[in-house]
Amino acid sequence: MIKILTIGRNELAREVIKNIKKSNYILAYVKPEKIRSNRGLTALKYCKKNNIKIFQENKKNTLSKIIKIFKPKILISCGYPKIIDEKILKKIKYPINIHFGALPKYRGCYSIPMAILNNEKKIGITFHLMDKGIDSGPIIEQYFIKNNNKNSCKQLYLKAVFTASKKILMLINKIIKKKIKLKIQKQKHSSYYSLSSLKNKKINYNLDINYIKNFIRAHYFPPFSPSYKYINGKKIYFLWPLKIKKSARSNNKIGDIKIYNKEAYIKTKNGFLVPNLIKYKKKIILFKNFIKKDYLVWKR
Repeated sequence: MIKILTIGRNELAREVIKNIKKSNYILAYVKPEKIRSNRGLTALKYCKKNNIKIFQENKKNTLSKIIKIFKPKILISCGYPKIIDEKILKKIKYPINIHFGALPKYRGCYSIPMAILNNEKKIGITFHLMDKGIDSGPIIEQYFIKNNNKNSCKQLYLKAVFTASKKILMLINKIIKKKIKLKIQKQKHSSYYSLSSLKNKKINYNLDINYIKNFIRAHYFPPFSPSYKYINGKKIYFLWPLKIKKSARSNNKIGDIKIYNKEAYIKTKNGFLVPNLIKYKKKIILFKNFIKKDYLVWKR
């Protein structure tokens, strides 16, 4: 019987495990070290509830030792937070990574938010073999979802999770039957995004209004902090969804705020930002009510 070892965390790992469980494959899960958040533990909770074998990774019980004990034919990385040593990968016939990004263009971190910021029409979902590089191994299959500008980054991520998890069994069956055709990535077409790629979350009203909209939705991924702006010295977090209004002509200065038709408008370079909900001092409130209540003077 073929053994499959899954490693990873969050919603992706949970949903992939759910779908593999429907098959007759022998399945086990590795809980990575240093997972603290409830979101990071979703896969672990599912495995405990459904009697799926769990290995706890730590300094003594390393991934290399777990692989030696379990002897999987297929390893599936679903949001695993570490780079796996090439010596470990060589112990497995099919070490597969599920990467949310169109490879080779979107290697590394934050592939979905970077695709949003770059105004891509589609978001890539790539299944590839792992090698010594970062997201650089041969591509097994690649799928795409629409980059709907009504969706936040979190919503697009969950759509990608749904697509990837629904395709996983078909992919495994293809691998077992040796019906896959590997596609070598071209280095000249590659780009890489690091952990610092989304470090700046401060909104800039001097940029194009469509970019500002994409900036806000790219950073909207609860429970993490969204994008923000200081208004009269008060740090305001902008929540999704919100609206924009294009307007090249206006007597308002960039950063000015006005109330019109029961909505609060913020002037930008070439339009208006119309926030709905904001977060201020851990409270979620309507932006227009925040403006009225605090009697803010309209300054940039």
